[in-house]
Amino acid sequence: MAEDGGGQDRAFYDGNGFDNITGPGAEAGYALWDKLAELRADEPKHGNLYEPRLNADFPDNPCYLPINLLMWPERGMDFVMLRGEPGGAFPPHTHGYGDELYLIVNGSGIVIIDGVEHEAKKHDIFWIPAGTPHTYRTPADRTEPFDIFAVNVPGVKHNMRSTYWAGPAQKPGQGPR
Repeated sequence: MAEDGGGQDRAFYDGNGFDNITGPGAEAGYALWDKLAELRADEPKHGNLYEPRLNADFPDNPCYLPINLLMWPERGMDFVMLRGEPGGAFPPHTHGYGDELYLIVNGSGIVIIDGVEHEAKKHDIFWIPAGTPHTYRTPADRTEPFDIFAVNVPGVKHNMRSTYWAGPAQKPGQGPR
């Protein structure tokens, strides 16, 4: 009897069910996964915060992706390097179904969570629960960019981020909890 690590008989599963998908859509599904494997064969899973593989540019707030997450649509998280240029601000917004973590990696600025302003400096970390209005800004008198490494769980398809992943902020205390 083939067992998994928990002492369960694997015979029912191995080579059956999802190990052997059939039907009218099976060939197309397998072809998609084969093509994806081919496309990402040379795509590195390592990167550098200041040498992005992709850019998502917003006015005065470019977002750098140090790893091409588009190549892994099945991922369970997202991450991005946010750069607040002096005088720049990101609009207040909420993430309806996922938490966010901000890690300040360079510079200083203001992080606003649920209407409360926090002075933020290098190595500070902020947890933003799902549904909590938040933003950041870089005062114009700062001499260097305000760099934030942001991690979001769960990950979201790239073409749905602006529509579903973040929405306009609600008044402090009015978001879902």
